Amino acid sequence: MIVYLPIFVLTGIEGKMFYPMAFTVVVALLGTMILSVTFVPAAVALFMNEHVEEKESRVMHSARRYYEPALRYVMANRPVALAFAGIMLTLSALLATRLGTEFEPTMNEGDLAVLKVRVPGTSLTQSVKMQQQIETTLMKKFSEIARVFARISTAEVASYPMPPSVADGNIMLKPESEWPRPKKTRDQLLAAIEETVETLPGNSY
Repeated sequence: MIVYLPIFVLTGIEGKMFYPMAFTVVVALLGTMILSVTFVPAAVALFMNEHVEEKESRVMHSARRYYEPALRYVMANRPVALAFAGIMLTLSALLATRLGTEFEPTMNEGDLAVLKVRVPGTSLTQSVKMQQQIETTLMKKFSEIARVFARISTAEVASYPMPPSVADGNIMLKPESEWPRPKKTRDQLLAAIEETVETLPGNSY
């Protein structure tokens, strides 16, 4: 249960996504622990009346052959063992300070998703014209783009209800082998697309 405790301190999107999972697992483990010290021993006493013989499996027997000499060495050389444990703890603490704080990194899935938000009250006809302007501009300026399309407002089967002033768009990129030379990196292409669409009035991205 202890390994799930850091998830409870996450905030934002990560906290909302992973908190229910961590809570469910911790509750399940807690219930299992309570059952294992209450119901299970009572059930064993009630239902296992025959003679029970306790013996080690081959796996445990083999593990004991390696564990016992190591344990004797550690007990006989406690300063060395404590120094080694302290060094490992210090190195772990140093590594922990260099870990990133981003729990859910950005994934590169090849294509780009662009959410356009316009002035509330924008009509569907005007929103379509503005979207066509964006698509035409991007297709003309960037040879790396294969196609651009968007979903505006709410469809008949409303999985994601949105007003006419919002467009959920996708920019499908060509394979990088077909990009013109000199070839941009994906980050450079993304920055150039952002710079281009920002010049078109009436949209926020």
